[in-house]
Formats: sequence, structure tokens, C-alpha cells
Amino acid sequence: MKVKVTACVLLLCVLLGIGVPCGAAEEKPLTITSAVLMNEYQVIITFSEPVVFNRNGDSTGPMASVRLVDDNYELQRHDNGQVLQWVGILDYVDDKHDRLLFTVTASTLKIESLRDVFERNGVLKAYDKLKVTFCLEEVKFTAGGVDRFLENVTNENGTVRLNANYYTGVDRLFVPLTMALDENADLSARETIFRGRRDMDVTVGTSSKEG
Repeated sequence: MKVKVTACVLLLCVLLGIGVPCGAAEEKPLTITSAVLMNEYQVIITFSEPVVFNRNGDSTGPMASVRLVDDNYELQRHDNGQVLQWVGILDYVDDKHDRLLFTVTASTLKIESLRDVFERNGVLKAYDKLKVTFCLEEVKFTAGGVDRFLENVTNENGTVRLNANYYTGVDRLFVPLTMALDENADLSARETIFRGRRDMDVTVGTSSKEG
């Protein structure tokens, strides 16, 4: 009799749309939804939710760059051996912490303009078949195997890690770079995250404000 009553209660819950507890709900994956070139030297990266870096204290990264890659997302090299990537620094766009501002800090093949990279101008014309991507690469304190996540980029409480979509040798996330130039974008509220990998030795959340 007790079994029948329980079954009836469950059926009634389904019919009425009442949820029946069945364990904790899975948290949504953490992803990058877009990477947009805003001007000659800066990209705005938008995440599916606010993010922090090195919350769990197990990394010194990530490494951020714009890269020219083949269809298998393999980084390509120029004839002189230089890798076709443009590295830079990251800032929060504002205090919502769901967008990052990437600013290129070094030239490759004497090209620093990311617009030239996007449009394959100059010597890059020979690479017009390659994909232009924004890449975050996991950098750990110690060597470790890949697990399809970037350990050092998480949601605000550190429980959800950034999903990787390339995991041969090291975990990386590649996102197609698009362009929507806005030279007048207000970036005055940005917060510094780090000025290169070596400065990533504290948890982000006590970052200094700029401008």
C-alpha cells in the first residue's frame, strides 16, 4: 500500500510540474562566447559568466595571444621560424568581470597591429588560408597531463573551470576572432589582471584599478 501511495505522489508531482529533489543540479559549463577586435591593438573577450584567474592556486597563467592556426588549430610558423602569434596582457573591461580586454604587447614579423593580422596585410598575405583566433593556454606551476579544462580560469567561486577545445600536449581554448572596430569604446573602468604570466602569483580579486 505504501508503494502505491508513493507512486501516486510522484505521478501527481509530475503532472503538477512540481520538482522532485534528485541531487544537486549540474553547473553550466564555462565558455568564451566571443572575441571581438575593437581597435588596432585590443580585443574584447566575453565569457558566459564572470571569471577569476588562479582562484585555486595551481597555475601561473593563462597565456593569452592572437594566433594564426591551420584547420587542426596547430600554431603555424613563418619561414624564418617565428611562430605566428601575438601575445599580450589582460584587463577586466569593468567590474562585472565577464569581459576581458586583451592588449597586444609584442610584434611578430614587425607587425603589431591586430587589424593587419586579421586582414592578413603585408607579409601575412601568404597566410590568408589560416584561421585567425584568440587563444587562452593553460600554464601550470608543475607539469601535468591535459584534462580538457583550463584550471586557472574559473567562475567566481572556483567550482567551474574553463572548458578547453584543444588538448594535445596542453589545454587550450581557441575562439574565432571577429572584427567590429569601435575606436570610441569607453575602457576607462578597466581593472588590471596581470602584466604577463610571471605576475600571476596571487588570486585575482584584489586587482588595482586603472584610469
